[in-house]
Amino acid sequence: KDQKDASSKKPVHIFTTDIEVKRTPVKDQYKTGTCWSFATVSFLESELLRTGKGEFDLSEMFIVRHIYPEKALLYIRNHGKANFEQGGQSHDALTAIKQHGIVPENIYTGMHIEENRHNHGELSAVLKGFLDGVLLNKGGKITPMWPDAFNAILDAYLGKPPSEFPYKGTTYTPKSFFNEVLKLNLDDYIELTSYNLYPYYQKVHLDIPDNWSHSSDYNNVPIDDLEAIVDYALKNGYSVAWDGDVSEKEFSSKEIGYAVVPEKDWADKTTAEQEAEIAEPEIEKEITQELRDRTFNNFTTTDDHLMHIV
Repeated sequence: KDQKDASSKKPVHIFTTDIEVKRTPVKDQYKTGTCWSFATVSFLESELLRTGKGEFDLSEMFIVRHIYPEKALLYIRNHGKANFEQGGQSHDALTAIKQHGIVPENIYTGMHIEENRHNHGELSAVLKGFLDGVLLNKGGKITPMWPDAFNAILDAYLGKPPSEFPYKGTTYTPKSFFNEVLKLNLDDYIELTSYNLYPYYQKVHLDIPDNWSHSSDYNNVPIDDLEAIVDYALKNGYSVAWDGDVSEKEFSSKEIGYAVVPEKDWADKTTAEQEAEIAEPEIEKEITQELRDRTFNNFTTTDDHLMHIV
C-alpha cells in the first residue's frame, strides 16, 4: 500500500527534454573518488559519437592508474604538504591520455581483485599509508625504490596496464589506439570557471583541493558568460563535463533526482520546514556572481563531484 501510494503521488517537478546530446550508457564509479575520470571519459565518448567515430567504452581506470604516480611524486616532493586524495579534475584525464594513451574498458577494467564493482577504500588507505611511511625517512634518506613499490601496489589492486593489445584484428599500443583509432585533438577542449576573485577573460589558477596539479589553464569568465557558453554548447550538439557542488541539502540524486537552490537557505528554515514534504516547486534563488563568490569564499559551495551534462 505504501509503495502504491508513493508511486501514485504527483511529481513535484515535471520535466521535458528539450536537448539531449548523444551519449554512451552511464558507468558506475561505485565506491571510488574518481568521478573526474568517469565524467571526462563519458564526455570524450560523446565527442567520439558527435564526430562520427562510433560508440566506444573506454577505460576510466587506465587513466586513474597513470595519474596516481604523478600525484604521489608531488606528495613526496612537498613532504606530505600536498593533496593526495582520490579526486581530480578533467584536465588530469586529458593529461594522462596525452602522455599514455587510452584503452577500451574490456582491455583494462581496473578490477584486479575479482570484484564486479569498483571499490577503492582499501586501495586509497594503503597508498596514503605507504607514502606517509616513506616520508618518515627512517633510513636517513629516501631511496629511489619507493616509486617501484608504489607502482607494485597499484598493479596489485588495479592490474598492470597493457603495453599493447588487439583491437579489431590489429595490435595497438595505448597511444597508437588513441592516435590512429580515436583521433581526438585534446587541445580543442578548454576549462572554464567563473569567480570575481580572479581577472576575467584570462587563464587562472583555480584554488580548489582537487586541482592538485596546480593547473593555471582555467579560463575565467563572468557567470552570465559561463551560462551562455554551456547553453550554446548543448544547443549545438556538444556536451559539457561539469564540476559541481553536491553537498547542499536540496541536491538529491537518489530520492528525487533533481537539485534546486531555494530562495530560503536550509539553515534559515524551521525544523518543520526542513521536515515538510515538498508538494510544489519552491521559489529558487537567482544565482548571481556575488552569491557565487561569497559561497565559494565561505566554503558553503565546495568542489565535490564531476558530472557530464548531456
